Amino acid sequence: MTGHAETSHFVFYHDAIRLHGVTAGVSDDQRFHFVDLNTLPIPDYLIVSGLDERLNRALFSEYLGMLSVQPHTKVVGMFTYSVPLKFCRAWAERTRIPEIFLPEITFAKIAAAEFDPSQIYAPEFGHPQTRFAPQIATVHSKFQVGSDRISALGPYKGSFVVSSETYADFSNWFPKVCRYLMEHVDWRIGAGGNSPFTASKYAGKSEDERKVDQMRHGIGGLMERIVAYYFGQRFADRDKHRLGPYLESRLQAIAPTP
Repeated sequence: MTGHAETSHFVFYHDAIRLHGVTAGVSDDQRFHFVDLNTLPIPDYLIVSGLDERLNRALFSEYLGMLSVQPHTKVVGMFTYSVPLKFCRAWAERTRIPEIFLPEITFAKIAAAEFDPSQIYAPEFGHPQTRFAPQIATVHSKFQVGSDRISALGPYKGSFVVSSETYADFSNWFPKVCRYLMEHVDWRIGAGGNSPFTASKYAGKSEDERKVDQMRHGIGGLMERIVAYYFGQRFADRDKHRLGPYLESRLQAIAPTP
């Protein structure tokens, strides 16, 4: 396990007001870095003609963040700001999917935990081909990671904890795949869908935010599956840990005996 000084976490957001209520117990210090995606430069290969910079950044969101940060600790976490808002009892009750969204995850719990750099931890794991199966198959054929078969579960929600060494390997691989996709795939692919996990009726989002969500449901959903593909292929199933149950077990282990 790594000590706290050897771990850093990056939390990506677009609107600082959305951080209200999710940063309790943590601060923007040497371990937690809250990254305003609106301030990041857009790589030339992600620039979409006809979109203003705000929408262009929103289109790629946390994946733009992943392409921009350079962690220097032994273990690194990547998270969207919304993880504590979704992996909680209220969201589990609204979506009626407690098996995904419980136990609760907070950044304070993450800050208190230690992680094994040989493992991967994520709020949710899923198969990379639940959507965009042909595109993931193409990525596998041209940028193969791991085994010849695509059969592994990987981290969803653009959120995970791995060693910085593993993340550095991913950082070398991911831009090549992004560049290829932007040259060969219409960025509108799959857009217009509506996921129950991002629906404005659940998240209290504005009409403008809803439109961005619909755009992200396309290329953003594909990016999510690409990340799931990479890390799913890199790790054996025995080394994958759902973050909620892991954090709960760690807290129980250190709780004082009555």
